[in-house]
Amino acid sequence: MEFDFAKKLKELRAGREVTQETLAKHLQISPQAVSKWERGEGYPDITLLPRIAAFFDVTVDELLGTTEEIRREKISKWKDQSHKLRKAGEIEKDRDLWESAYSEYPKELEVISAYMYSLWQVFFSSPAKDEKTVEQGEKVIKLGEEILARSSDPGQRYTAIQLTVFTYDKLGNAVKAKEYADMAPSICRNVLYTHINDEDNLKCCQILVVNLLDLLTTTIEEKIEQHYSTETRIEIAKNVLSIYQGLFKNGDYGFYNCRMSIYTGKLSRLYAIAGDKEKCFAELRDSFEYAKAYDEYNASGKPYAHSSPLVDKVVADPGTVIKSYTGNDCSLVLGWIKNSVYDPYRDDPEFIRIKTALEEHAK
Repeated sequence: MEFDFAKKLKELRAGREVTQETLAKHLQISPQAVSKWERGEGYPDITLLPRIAAFFDVTVDELLGTTEEIRREKISKWKDQSHKLRKAGEIEKDRDLWESAYSEYPKELEVISAYMYSLWQVFFSSPAKDEKTVEQGEKVIKLGEEILARSSDPGQRYTAIQLTVFTYDKLGNAVKAKEYADMAPSICRNVLYTHINDEDNLKCCQILVVNLLDLLTTTIEEKIEQHYSTETRIEIAKNVLSIYQGLFKNGDYGFYNCRMSIYTGKLSRLYAIAGDKEKCFAELRDSFEYAKAYDEYNASGKPYAHSSPLVDKVVADPGTVIKSYTGNDCSLVLGWIKNSVYDPYRDDPEFIRIKTALEEHAK
């Protein structure tokens, strides 16, 4: 031991207001032995080091003055070994590896997170719900609680939430599983709900489907299609519409009439740019019809259920709808046709007819 162990021990003991006698009693040794260490006349047996470290709530490396560089090197080696074990499917050996690391670094969040995952792997692969399996599950939960109490790292926190949800679910406690799922960000929360086996499971799965569809279409609209030509953007918009049509296969879109109106309206403008008047008007008529259907849904104030087996458990509530524009959806479409792409068609009788219908329904 190359540093002043005596000084370190004195500092730890003084900082926690612990007497030599109290420490000696905990270690089941004589107070004279502790006094000897603090005088620099000897060192504790190596087997006592983990107990001394645990008593003062520090790691063995902290107790011995090991540098941060050495600590990081150890963790890096454990990670390399763990990667090989996991690739080989040696989950119990991986658990043992991180259990050993945890005994050395019980306060290191990176180690706790890895130990939690390795322990969960063994727990989750066990088909039985015997006492040993339950005990492992409880350990997983305890580690997750510590991570959530101490860590600010988003990755560590979400992994802890996820594994805690899965663990509570396997232990048959859906209430606690949902409690932890509620700690996750919204889209992740919905994913976690689908893993909880209770009477709401199917509904949660269906809600996730429509949420993912919204995320997909928003990403396409805001990030992807802008990079393509008009012709390709038309193809993309048609693909998006076909997804909605496939999901709500009976045409009872409810709230999602507004999405159909948006994409048929987009197609109308793209066809106008491409100079295809017939398709431009056809999509504009559809956009109006979908907007009108959405306005009727919104004005009803009644819960709306879909009939497709992919979403028949999803009940929409018009009372929860919020929007970023004034007026109804027909007024929104009416605003869209002010776009200059429609200038060549403004005197066309069909364009005038559609505009007049929109004005009659706009509020």
